[in-house]
Amino acid sequence: MLTNLEFYLALVAGFFLCVLFSSYFFCFVDDHPPQTVTAIVTCTGGLFLLPLLFKANLEWLTEINGWLVMLYLGLIATALAYWLFATGLKTVQTSTAVTLTLAEPMVATLLGISVVGERLGIMEFVDYF
Repeated sequence: MLTNLEFYLALVAGFFLCVLFSSYFFCFVDDHPPQTVTAIVTCTGGLFLLPLLFKANLEWLTEINGWLVMLYLGLIATALAYWLFATGLKTVQTSTAVTLTLAEPMVATLLGISVVGERLGIMEFVDYF
């Protein structure tokens, strides 16, 4: 469960990601590839979550499986996914990109329910409305 400090740090990180992405995206995109802009914005938002690292239990990093999971999450699930997303944005219309971006949480939820067997609680269900 998140404490108030953790909640607010995550909220600030998300807010700054939105502000940075919307404010500076157009400034950087003319001079840099979209993958670079996405990496800068994401890493900047991650800096706001860095204080949570000092409270986290990092024992899992002492095992090889922990490092493999960390590498998978960092390189495949995050870096590759954002690289593909930024590359794909160059080839679709704005309206299509917005529609797909808004549909992504619903698709992820449906895949979680049907493939992984997750169950929605009342708060998750209410969150969609």
